[in-house]
Amino acid sequence: MERSKIKSILAKCFKKLDFPRPAPGQSDWEKLGARFDYSWPRDFVTFIELCSEYNVDWQFLAVIRHTDHDSDTIECVYDNEMRSGQWEEEYIPFHDVGNGDYYCLKSNDLSDCVYYFDHEIPEYRKSENSFEEWIRRIPEVFA
Repeated sequence: MERSKIKSILAKCFKKLDFPRPAPGQSDWEKLGARFDYSWPRDFVTFIELCSEYNVDWQFLAVIRHTDHDSDTIECVYDNEMRSGQWEEEYIPFHDVGNGDYYCLKSNDLSDCVYYFDHEIPEYRKSENSFEEWIRRIPEVFA
């Protein structure tokens, strides 16, 4: 998906920040990728980088923590959920729905499918066949 298309979708749904936050750098992505033995999908990286320009902290987990006021990080949520005993290690949360459910990527999945974790069951189910599909659904979910 083109960067301009992702930016257009974000602009429809979220307020642009007057002062954008620093976006994750290459070394941040490499460190997080090494933690999960995972190569991040291009659309995911672009999406997260562009999120630094919009007020979306309360929904999407951060790649890195810049201040004490940032949203939870992917690593922090992953570690907490692993301690709960319900989490399967190959799932990487990136969006906290707010009720204990998460949207995730799967580290041992060569595609870039998005999965939904329902904490009440607990169960993972495929939500979209690609991260691009997930991005395209943002206006109907978050607008």
